[in-house]
Amino acid sequence: MELKNLVEFMGEHCFKQLVVDHNFLDVPCLKMLLSKFLSFGVVAGSLVYKLPQILKVQNSRSAKGLAMLGVLLELLSVTISFSYSYSKGFPFMTYGESVFVAGANLLIICQILSFEHGGVGFQGLAGIALYGAAVYALLGGFVPFSALQIMQGCVTPIVIASRLPQIWESYRNKSTGQLSFITWFLNFGGSLARIFTTLQEIDDPLVLIGYIVGASLNAIIIGQIFLYWNNSGAKPSKPKKPAAKKPATKAAAAKKKKAN
Repeated sequence: MELKNLVEFMGEHCFKQLVVDHNFLDVPCLKMLLSKFLSFGVVAGSLVYKLPQILKVQNSRSAKGLAMLGVLLELLSVTISFSYSYSKGFPFMTYGESVFVAGANLLIICQILSFEHGGVGFQGLAGIALYGAAVYALLGGFVPFSALQIMQGCVTPIVIASRLPQIWESYRNKSTGQLSFITWFLNFGGSLARIFTTLQEIDDPLVLIGYIVGASLNAIIIGQIFLYWNNSGAKPSKPKKPAAKKPATKAAAAKKKKAN
């Protein structure tokens, strides 16, 4: 990393304290540096963190246990989040994972349509095109920032609404189906890291509340995965009753008596 890039990464004050003056007891700078590394880790991890879920669905050729409504609402929440953060000029490393999660969710939606609804179809393709147009409008400055603020304020209830269908689906089936523990564990860890980085780097209450609520609900889903770990979700079949013996006819009884 070039010196100029290192200064931009750490900030002039922290670069001077940690690199030039070797003041490794500067707690605020140490926290900021930790936040930078966590942000980098979260964004890098977001490139692959949904991969176990995608592969699990693809290999089983089944999206059983995945709530379409939950995936759609999560797509909506992360789209609003990265549009709001981009418009406010936040560093990409403080919200970049939302961009990659949105892309992964689009793929998961296509998987659900393919394996559970017979194919993506015209409506699915039209929906993807409409989503692309909406993102272009949000990032292109066609939507007033005041509207984006209102939308960001709605992210927390959207996050709640995106997790509740999944939580209910797992509770109703007493199974988490094709949910990937690795994916949800990384999701939970990323949310915790984002709480710290938000406090250190942007300190925006609208963004912070969303991460706190998201981490709490992710913890519930992880708990369900452990709770229903050995459940397949298939309803047990009722044991068949033994066939009742037919009463012997008079002719058969007489024949048996004669044989004796």
